[in-house]
Amino acid sequence: MTHTTSSSRYPLTLTLLGCVMMWHCACKPQAPLESAIPEAPTKIQPPPAPVPSTTPEGRPIATFDHAAITQWSKSANLPVPDNLSTLEPIVAKSLYDALAKAATDPTSNNLATLAKIYESLEFHTSAAELFTRAETSDPDDFRLPYYLGCILQLNGQTDAAIQKLTRSLTLNPNYPLTHARLGQLHINANQLDQARTHLTRYTQLAPDDWLGYVGLGRIAYIQQRYNDALQSLTRAVTLGPSDFQAHYHLGRTLNALGKTADAQHHLNLAASLPKGMWFHHRDPLMLELDRATGSVKNLIDEFERLLPTADWPRLTKLAATIIQRRPDDIIMLGNLASLYRKQNRLDDADRILKRATQLAPENLRLQIINAEILLTRKQYDHARDAANAILLDHPDDPAANNVLARAAYMLKNYAIAESAMRIAINTDPDDTSKQLVFAEILLQRRKLQEAADLYRTILAKHPDNTRAQQRIKQLTPILNPDSEP
Repeated sequence: MTHTTSSSRYPLTLTLLGCVMMWHCACKPQAPLESAIPEAPTKIQPPPAPVPSTTPEGRPIATFDHAAITQWSKSANLPVPDNLSTLEPIVAKSLYDALAKAATDPTSNNLATLAKIYESLEFHTSAAELFTRAETSDPDDFRLPYYLGCILQLNGQTDAAIQKLTRSLTLNPNYPLTHARLGQLHINANQLDQARTHLTRYTQLAPDDWLGYVGLGRIAYIQQRYNDALQSLTRAVTLGPSDFQAHYHLGRTLNALGKTADAQHHLNLAASLPKGMWFHHRDPLMLELDRATGSVKNLIDEFERLLPTADWPRLTKLAATIIQRRPDDIIMLGNLASLYRKQNRLDDADRILKRATQLAPENLRLQIINAEILLTRKQYDHARDAANAILLDHPDDPAANNVLARAAYMLKNYAIAESAMRIAINTDPDDTSKQLVFAEILLQRRKLQEAADLYRTILAKHPDNTRAQQRIKQLTPILNPDSEP
């Protein structure tokens, strides 16, 4: 009985104990569950805002606190920019917005936008880090390794640049400038077969650009294939008559072929022509990068890039925008006055020129523009006098001599016109407009053979030039009376 009673109490005791333990466990905080609860993300503060102010000349600027930007960038896990201080207000705002977006939403696109701004400001290291992170996020966008390759090329890291640009080429084999850059890099690395492959492809993708032909000419010159070099570089100069590289390498090639006089002509031209960024202005992706800031510098670069297009309305609009932002820019004021003159908007040209002259009354270029406006107005005697006033102190100035030659021709002072045009054309012998005027002057001076030679030179470049065609037709029976009609 005792055994039975004792034994019957154990199940009840165990049941009560189990209930107590279950209640205790349910009420006691559980460490594993507590540690699995995620912490609230740290809120990223906005970047330090730029402080607006003005320069002593009254130009608006915006100033960043570099120390504050540095500290904020580290907290936002973004690369620290170089010494960031004073910027144009529009650039400062672009940068502020890009920093905020990259910090709060670091997508490939937002990181790349900030990278473009940093690269435009020449913060190469910070830009490269951001492009690298963007590429990791979006490995299929050919632009990201391309931009990295451009930065590496700019910094002289040839092998690394080749690697990145080759990667970009696998993603998009038909972006022309990738081939152009790889051609240049392979030339620098003395890998001429690879260079030729890329530059040949570039000429196929961009047949109207001289860059590929310059590169192919350089390769042929290095390999002492001078006739091949001559063919490529002659093509380059035809397509790009104002490119200093084309004339320089053609001059070297002509020297190697023993044509020293022709060589010196092209070398002199190369020395007189402006030097600049060989790839940048023809590279749509780099121009897209520049536009990320909207700075005046970028607008000026765009203006210079568009000059050879002779798109006067577009250039006029761009020049006016630049002047709105930099109202005391003498050079751009002069450019705008000239653009108005080219479009026969002569009252506008006079208005802008007057404004510029008030800022710089002794500026030589503004004096020349004034003479050119007088010439366009057909005030030939005033244009002649304005040009002569310039030539008193600058007797070899080609622009002033050009005005004098044209005004004197219209006033039938042909001897003065010839003398002045010889000086004007000496610095730019391939200018068809000057050649045509000079040939007409030579006709009036009865220098028929020299005139005929000049008309033929014009027709070699412009076979549809009707004036040159007519003059050759008139001169041929006079100079060669025994020739067939």
